[in-house]
Amino acid sequence: MAAVLYSVLVLVSAGAGADATVARTVNKVAQGCAPGACQVGDVGPGGGHIFYVDTSRPAGSQYFEVARDGWHGSVKDPKNHWGCGTKNVANANGTAIGTGQTNTRNIVYGGCSSGWNSNEAAYVAWKYSSHGKQDWFLPSRDELNELCSWANQMPYRGTRCYGGIQGANLMPGFQDGSVGSQYWSSTQYGYSTAWAQRFDDADTTLAGQQFYENKAFKLHIRPIRSF
Repeated sequence: MAAVLYSVLVLVSAGAGADATVARTVNKVAQGCAPGACQVGDVGPGGGHIFYVDTSRPAGSQYFEVARDGWHGSVKDPKNHWGCGTKNVANANGTAIGTGQTNTRNIVYGGCSSGWNSNEAAYVAWKYSSHGKQDWFLPSRDELNELCSWANQMPYRGTRCYGGIQGANLMPGFQDGSVGSQYWSSTQYGYSTAWAQRFDDADTTLAGQQFYENKAFKLHIRPIRSF
């Protein structure tokens, strides 16, 4: 049965350490797959799509779901700064699968942004809510690589996201129409830089490339969650 999508605005207390109440745009969709039965490509419990499964991992990080295309109310994913300027964010350097949520939490509560009304990358991902799931985050470097592979319809796991000639394989919603569709990860590289990835590119030598970029640059944002 096709998912039914609509949006409502919900005010949620941000909790200790937050600057204000969070205004969440909540997407309501039909129930997705259940933990233990989800496969890559399925609609997930949060209404997105399962892009990575590894049942050998600890509970809570076996299934990874990406927000559906159009999640932000536009055909194209939003673009914004990583944020934090030249401030080093403590414990936001995790690269491995399973570290994105911690990275994002530490960025949000790291005191390096203008608050819960900010449109910077980690805040946009952290504030997202869909089908009652409010545990979305900005992917770590390795999580972003798996998302890139899935978005380019590659059958491989744990290898670099090669491929992705502009517009050739990329799934809808990830294509931005420019030379290179570049996304932020939550993995900090240095005081003024963070890891990002090209999802596709007109130059095949750059397609899938991970690189570190100045935090002040505006790149694309797509939230994920794990369960």
